[in-house]
Amino acid sequence: MKFWMYSNFLIPLIQKIFERKISENRKKKRYPHFLLKKEMSGSPRIWFHAASVGEFEGMVPLIESLKEVNVDLIVTIFSESAEKTLSQSMKDWPHVKWGGYAPFEGEWKNSLEKIKPDLFVTVKYEAWPDLWNALFEYGIPLWILGAQWRPSLKWVKRILGKKIPDLHFFSFDEKQLNLLKKFFSKATGQVVFDPRWDRIAQRNEVGNPRARSILESLKDLPRPWGVLGSVWESDIPLLYPSIQREKQLRGTLFWVPHDVSHSSIQSWKNIFQKKKWNFIDSTHLLEGTLPRWSESRLHHVFIPEMGFLLELYAQADWAYVGGGFESGIHSTMEPAIHGIPVSGGPCRAESFSEITHLIELGQMRVVRNADDFHEWITSLQLLSEKKKLSNFLGGTKQIFTVFVDFLQSKKIKTK
Repeated sequence: MKFWMYSNFLIPLIQKIFERKISENRKKKRYPHFLLKKEMSGSPRIWFHAASVGEFEGMVPLIESLKEVNVDLIVTIFSESAEKTLSQSMKDWPHVKWGGYAPFEGEWKNSLEKIKPDLFVTVKYEAWPDLWNALFEYGIPLWILGAQWRPSLKWVKRILGKKIPDLHFFSFDEKQLNLLKKFFSKATGQVVFDPRWDRIAQRNEVGNPRARSILESLKDLPRPWGVLGSVWESDIPLLYPSIQREKQLRGTLFWVPHDVSHSSIQSWKNIFQKKKWNFIDSTHLLEGTLPRWSESRLHHVFIPEMGFLLELYAQADWAYVGGGFESGIHSTMEPAIHGIPVSGGPCRAESFSEITHLIELGQMRVVRNADDFHEWITSLQLLSEKKKLSNFLGGTKQIFTVFVDFLQSKKIKTK
């Protein structure tokens, strides 16, 4: 398929689908509308783009590191949840001249012509033919963070033919990088650590004062501590058989639900009451007060509050990460950075390079049913001394060095 066919036939269809699915507020905020209101000034410019919250989080350490360099940044996202996170971050980013929704497919050329960035940076596998074609026409290099081989890359190459922008891949896996460079023979690239590890380490240092205070009041609860993080009700059938076998599973379980809305919290409490599990509710604890707990082998602490997971993972002996039986497993990096054993369900587990690495290290197991989980939980070799995965840190510095080299090669002065 040639690009003109894609442009004239598929792009109008894609735009109609977007127009139907997104909110009116989103339509008004997308990038072309901004271009009509304000002319950009100053140079050099780097444009960062991420589709989702997870991909945006991977860019945050790099965006923050570029405060040290004399550049103007544009940051765009696609999902509405990512827009909320970006809006909060913008308060601390004076070097980001504009942040918000990206153009739709079919609108990239106008936006890039107006902004004229020196570099365009995206995450993983954002391979839209209209975007790539516009980057090629204006000679704008495309850098992809966490690049992975995806069928969409084959599709975009088939549409564009030889009109591929200058590509540089930052991959977290050597096999992935070799696949990419074999397919895009003129591309350059390197293997780096995932900057999200740096992001999590940074957030750990900040911490949550209330979480620390509550955990201090719970410090005498029996060990081992297991954290069930971002769990859904669909995780319970997998966890329940092991919980009922208290002779094998003992200590304290911390339940942190994915959804902390009022209806969800009530539903979780009904489950605890129905199963006759006595539990401590963190929302009923005042800072500095000691809770009452039973003398049973297994204790339950229910934490329907935001901002507790990082603090909990830091104190945990093992963790189960929820979402693997819903739309996709949540972040396994947050507990794994503390060197504890981690498990989680299978949904989308193969999509995350860090899960592959953690499985290879023997630190994580993907569990598919209750028997899998029970086998894992009863065979745990709990670490007597937890160590951070320092060998996974440093990706931000690696990539930042390449940014500086690029800017210097363009005779752009850095601070």
